[in-house]
Amino acid sequence: MIVIDASAAVRTVIDPETPFRAMLNAVELVIAPELIVAEIVSAFRKYVRAKMLTRSQADKSIKLALALIDQLQPLRELVPDVLTLGARTDSSAYDLFYLALAQRTGATLLTADLALGHLAQTLS
Repeated sequence: MIVIDASAAVRTVIDPETPFRAMLNAVELVIAPELIVAEIVSAFRKYVRAKMLTRSQADKSIKLALALIDQLQPLRELVPDVLTLGARTDSSAYDLFYLALAQRTGATLLTADLALGHLAQTLS
């Protein structure tokens, strides 16, 4: 099982040759906190504003990124874990939702965010 964050989902869509693709294909279940929906939309909106993608391309990319996820976890259920992690680190609550879900489920966290990846390794 993999917990995917928005950075890995966006990278997988933007760069089909990324090693993330093989990792995603090798697992049966990909999960994420509901927060990922807003973060994916925000990322592709930035690509449109920077004129790197058209609105149509962004819409398609968002659908592809969301299709990578098999199951979304309600944020409310993760709040206690996020608060506990937050007492141990300076990381943003956004990042901690992904980390909390990975820790709660025993899943591997798939991220393109080097700081978050390092934190996950440090706290595991």
